[in-house]
Amino acid sequence: MSVKKIIAASALALTFNAIAASGDQTLSVGFIQMDMKGYKSQSGTADALASKAYTNMSSVIGAPVKVSSDGYNKPQGMFIRYRYEFDDMWGLMGSVAYATHDGATSGEGKRVNADETFNKFDGRARVTGDYVSALIGPSLRLNDYISFYALAGASFQHISVENDDETFINSVRTEKNSSSSSRNNTGFAYSFGAQVNVWQGLVIDAAYEGGTGSGDWKANGFTVGVGYKF
Repeated sequence: MSVKKIIAASALALTFNAIAASGDQTLSVGFIQMDMKGYKSQSGTADALASKAYTNMSSVIGAPVKVSSDGYNKPQGMFIRYRYEFDDMWGLMGSVAYATHDGATSGEGKRVNADETFNKFDGRARVTGDYVSALIGPSLRLNDYISFYALAGASFQHISVENDDETFINSVRTEKNSSSSSRNNTGFAYSFGAQVNVWQGLVIDAAYEGGTGSGDWKANGFTVGVGYKF
């Protein structure tokens, strides 16, 4: 074997050892976005009810009530994953993630009377959705640079609704209302993804994540982040 071939083979071996070896560990963090069916449904219902109720208050205060809404947005947050490689092929990975979002529908109207008193209405309906998951599973290294993983575990979803409004007639508060409610669900969750060793210790991490459940408790989304192998 020529000297050049020996050097090339040695360099390849060193590169492999630098990228994948028994005892290697990878820590990655990044962004998660989840589409929560229950949160989306609750946001739409609360928005419709609040908008109708606030608009109807215009006849009480004698002035238009302006209604505004944040609409539905998918909960967002972050994840963190830890991976330990037992050998050049198999490893074990653990992951935790948290995503949240709150949206509101608000209504406001005011009328100044001839005697300089005022009629006023202020209302706000807020809906919050939270998603938390804890997963664990195997990782499989395909080659020097690409690895796949499959994780399973549990997810926790929390949806809450808060309503607050107050009415003033002739500068006197005549009504004030406040209410809140919430729902929780714990279910099975899973994730499929890949990690790519792009340069020395730098790792790109991307995955699909889903939360199972009946009716409103289905959820799905994606994660993307960066990591460091040490």
